[in-house]
Amino acid sequence: MNIKKYLSPLLLVGLSVSSSASYALDPHWTYDEQAVWGELQNADNTVTSIPALYPFAECGLGQKQSPIEVTTLSAIAAPNNNIVPSYTPTPLAVVNNGHTIKVNIPVNVPNSAVQNFFFVGKEKYDLLQLHAHAPSEHTVNGKAFPLEIHFVHATPSGKLAVLGVLVRQGIAPNAEFQKILDNAPAVASTTVNTPANVSINPLLLIKSFTLMQVH
Repeated sequence: MNIKKYLSPLLLVGLSVSSSASYALDPHWTYDEQAVWGELQNADNTVTSIPALYPFAECGLGQKQSPIEVTTLSAIAAPNNNIVPSYTPTPLAVVNNGHTIKVNIPVNVPNSAVQNFFFVGKEKYDLLQLHAHAPSEHTVNGKAFPLEIHFVHATPSGKLAVLGVLVRQGIAPNAEFQKILDNAPAVASTTVNTPANVSINPLLLIKSFTLMQVH
């Protein structure tokens, strides 16, 4: 199947807001070890605080569930709190971290026009990175989608908000996502910094919004 054809209309958008965690040096994980995700330690051995040392601790507490199964017959619509992503063209830097392809987004660069953020209420969340899962982690009525893109945002204090977009197969390719595929490293733990004239606009990865919720 031609991966380019995965990338037309984006079907479902959800937003999850959580407490602080470290994303820059998260420990490597696999789906085969879900039972011990809460015990995985930060890859940065200089970290000493307990929350930062165990960034996935909530996975072992059983209080919050992700991914989720959405059943449309019992789903309850929630207000979107007027969440409107404000994204701009951004220099493309693609990372292969061994279990996903990730695009790092520069934040607060001096004298830069790059600004990627949204507000939840009066609190600003900057876009840190986006990455993809194939197939989707979340399901709708028992059905997984070919692709799911996560837009990871954070406040300066470390509170996280992740915008999840489920992608269905279409006819026309998505040119922005194709840039990611074309520059994705084949070797794990490597980063490709594309030429200065190559940028990506995260907003163009989002074709349509049919549902946005804060959990």
